[in-house]
Amino acid sequence: MFVPTLPVPNDGFGQDVLRVEVSGPDQPDLTLIDVPRLYFTEDITDENREPSLGRRWIEKYLLHARSIILTVVSAKIDFCAQKITGIADKYDRARTRILGTVNL
Repeated sequence: MFVPTLPVPNDGFGQDVLRVEVSGPDQPDLTLIDVPRLYFTEDITDENREPSLGRRWIEKYLLHARSIILTVVSAKIDFCAQKITGIADKYDRARTRILGTVNL
């Protein structure tokens, strides 16, 4: 099957998202979406910068109140330097939708 490729923006992120949907008469509605990775060096607090495409994609899905936020952080990098935790907290201050994992 031919799949057209989209131009890759300067920040290295494409606009493609991996989406897996599960459905059936005895299955709950479930959609898993793998969004682009945020690199820990990305400075998301700089108000003068346009957010990267990766960050915009992530925030697009975090806006939905029914989304469960799975944050994956590295044990090899300082927890505070990993921006996804702050972004997740911004969209779910009560922390009722956040599930965190730590990878080695």
